[in-house]
Amino acid sequence: MSPKTYPGGGVWLSDLDVRDLTGHESRSDRPAVELLARLGYQPAGPAAFAIWCPVGFRCDAASIPRVLWGVYPAWARSNRAAVLHDYAYCVQFCSRERADALFREALRACGVSSVRSWIMWRAVRMGGGAYWNARKPEDVQAAREHAARNGGSLEVFP
Repeated sequence: MSPKTYPGGGVWLSDLDVRDLTGHESRSDRPAVELLARLGYQPAGPAAFAIWCPVGFRCDAASIPRVLWGVYPAWARSNRAAVLHDYAYCVQFCSRERADALFREALRACGVSSVRSWIMWRAVRMGGGAYWNARKPEDVQAAREHAARNGGSLEVFP
């Protein structure tokens, strides 16, 4: 994959390769996917590190209320950024504020406009706290163990 860069974003190191679980192994008709290959992202800035979401990671991508799907589809251009954000919330390798900032930056790297990326970032800042705080330590630990076995990143530097 030839990395395409957008102003304000980092660089995607891999394509998104997923298996659709929607309506099969998911609990609802909300989008649900499983990574078939690692998803890599290198944040913008001078620090040279990459974040890798592991093979087998499952998520719902963007948790957008159904009423807004016409304006903000749950599975769209922002899909890689949404998977990265879900992974950050799942393993909690950084603060919630950092995870949300990475989401906004990753949206820009997906080619999402600065206005739309701000709106989506604002939504996770307003609504993401409940999910972040509800994660049980044993669930976070299980997610970290899965990541370690399957090529996922567990540390992110500021």
